[in-house]
Amino acid sequence: MGHGGPLATVATLNAVLLTVRDQMEALLRSEPGAPLTVNQLDLRSLFWPPQLS
Repeated sequence: MGHGGPLATVATLNAVLLTVRDQMEALLRSEPGAPLTVNQLDLRSLFWPPQLS
């Protein structure tokens, strides 16, 4: 198999996680394109770990 298989698996999982995160943020927004409020960000942390800078 080689090293491409595990890399493709990680890339696919990453794409799925980012899609889920985007969908969760869309559900939490008060309207499309609006920034998340502090309370919405607190809720988001229940579903997604904090991002590292």
